[in-house]
Amino acid sequence: MTTGRQSHNSTSGPAGWVVLLALMVLALIIAGIAKGCGNDEPTSSPVTTTTGTTSGGTTSTADTKGEAVIASINQAITAGGGIQFATGQTTLTDKSKTTLDAVADILARNPTVNAEVGGHTDTQGDADKNKEISQQRAQAVVDYLVGKGIKVGQLTAVGYGETQPLEPDDTTEALREKNRRVEFKLLP
Repeated sequence: MTTGRQSHNSTSGPAGWVVLLALMVLALIIAGIAKGCGNDEPTSSPVTTTTGTTSGGTTSTADTKGEAVIASINQAITAGGGIQFATGQTTLTDKSKTTLDAVADILARNPTVNAEVGGHTDTQGDADKNKEISQQRAQAVVDYLVGKGIKVGQLTAVGYGETQPLEPDDTTEALREKNRRVEFKLLP
């Protein structure tokens, strides 16, 4: 006779616990980023309320807050391992959906921040096809976020293809991987 509850955990062994711990840490990081970008009390915002001047004119508090929100989004994406798709497709991986859920939370807390979702590829393959798939992937991210309640007008998808590489000489897989990315930029 057995007393108590038996627990069957699908994450067994040291590797499973490491993955579980890493996911928990990632969730805490993303929650902290989202909280820092929220529209809570002014003291909870990491953005200063002063207006600065740039060579192009003045920078408003709203622009500064928007930049902080976009920085938080890009940090969440980096912390989540980037936005990934099935090879040669526009289908988001489950891990990317989890990351985009955190992005949706940040955007929902900041409905006045408009962003460009930029899709980028490496230089492998035809340049026109790379531009097309980068546009489709950027649109897949927008569609996913809209499905999570983000208003349609808050996001704009742009496919850059291979035209804006982080690594101009992407002769190795590691360098090509850096160029395959989705980035958010602040829109006015």
